[in-house]
Parts: sequence; structure tokens; C-alpha cells
Amino acid sequence: AYDLDLPPALRTRSFWIPSLSLFSFFFYFVGLLEHLVLFLTDGGMPLVEATGHLSNAVALGIASKIGFGLLADRMPPRAAMLLDYGLLALSSLLLFALPDPRLLWPFVATWGIATAARDVVTPLMIVECFGLRHLAPIYGAVMLALFPGGGLGPVFAATMHRRTRRYAGAFPLFAVLDPP
Repeated sequence: AYDLDLPPALRTRSFWIPSLSLFSFFFYFVGLLEHLVLFLTDGGMPLVEATGHLSNAVALGIASKIGFGLLADRMPPRAAMLLDYGLLALSSLLLFALPDPRLLWPFVATWGIATAARDVVTPLMIVECFGLRHLAPIYGAVMLALFPGGGLGPVFAATMHRRTRRYAGAFPLFAVLDPP
């Protein structure tokens, strides 16, 4: 269904599936972003080392926006989307193993790259479903999932930690939710 503007796009599965996917993504991403350092320090890692891992993930993310964008320009949009979601899935699997120090770097790399590359593939997904003409309003509407997902993920992690003194309930749910 190419060249749909926002009102008819809102009545399609192609609008709501990415919106729910992004809700789930932001629940995972922002929750983990806000609590990763605390999770690692609760596991006995020194604060400087834990913040270094988060900083490395952010740095990899900055580089991946450019690198993944260049890569996505040279491959079919669906392949770029699958590659990014595959990396997200791998980061989710590695999340189950944290804070195992042997798997921390693979997690940091896949999580940092894939979460930032999502910014590159989301517009590709929208253009693939609806065409280019109305990208901005449809993208804006889909991105509204950031508010509830990004707001609830950190609150959920904090609540789980407050109740159990551990992130044991929150992080496995993050891993299961992303990617949906």
C-alpha cells in the first residue's frame, strides 16, 4: 500500500506492528540504558568499569549510525532490517548471560550497534510499507511509541529492583521483549 498518508496508514497492520515493535524496543532499550551500570555494579563490577562499558556501547552506537547507514544503502531494505533485528536478538540472548565477563563485550558491541542502527532501519521499514511521500508524518506517529515504552521500561526495572533488590525479573523480560 504505497503513498498512504497518515489517516489510512493508521488503519493498517503495517502501521501497528512497527509501533508495537518500537514500544517493545524502547521499553528494553531505555530501561537497560538507565539501569545497565547499576546492574553491573550490583554484580560486583567497579563503577568506573561499568560506566566504561556503557560509554563504549554509546560510542559504538554513534559509529553504527553512520556505518549501518552506509551499509543499508548498499543492500535491500528488508535485508538491512533483518540484519539489525538479528543483532538486536543476539544482544537480547547475550543479556541473559550478563554479568558474565566473557560475554560482556559481545553484548556491549551488539547492543550498542543494533540499538543505534534501529534509527536507520525504522525509516526504511516505513518507506517499505507506505512509500516515501508521507514518511515524515507516519514516522512521527510511529515514534510516539517512544513515550510509553521508554517511560515504562526504566520504571519497571526500578520497581523490580526495589522489590527484589535484584534486576533478575527485569532483565530477562527485556531480553524476551526485544526484538518482538
